Amino acid sequence: MLIAEAFKMALAAIGTHKLRSSLTLVGIIIGVASIIAVMTAISVIQTSIETELAVLGTQTFQVQKYAAGGPMSEAERRKIMARRPLTVEHANLIRERVADADLVGAELWSFGHAAKYRDIATNANLTICGGTPEYAENNTHYVQLGRNLTA
Repeated sequence: MLIAEAFKMALAAIGTHKLRSSLTLVGIIIGVASIIAVMTAISVIQTSIETELAVLGTQTFQVQKYAAGGPMSEAERRKIMARRPLTVEHANLIRERVADADLVGAELWSFGHAAKYRDIATNANLTICGGTPEYAENNTHYVQLGRNLTA
């Protein structure tokens, strides 16, 4: 009878303090809903990142002169700028010496350009990228209609 009596006392307390009970219930519901929302958001972000990385494949890696990103000090930036530039010859050496590499390509990026036609020009915020024939497949850039531009 102890359990039944405790249950009756709990129901009586809930009935007596309706506002406190309802506010407690609302707080619990909001807390659980918040946890579910955050876990769902994290799951969506993780799935998105995994999908994007899966497109490149597990056998894809990049070699580049510059750091992959993030903040760096002026000394670190100067050290990186002092590195010798990578060239197409480096890509050719990797292609020759790494037998398991399916595609080895080189690309060059240049930033801050303006496009001009007669007397009309764009802002100087265009990015230009050129690459070897492997560029499109290595970076999962596929042309829907037509073909890639070639020199």
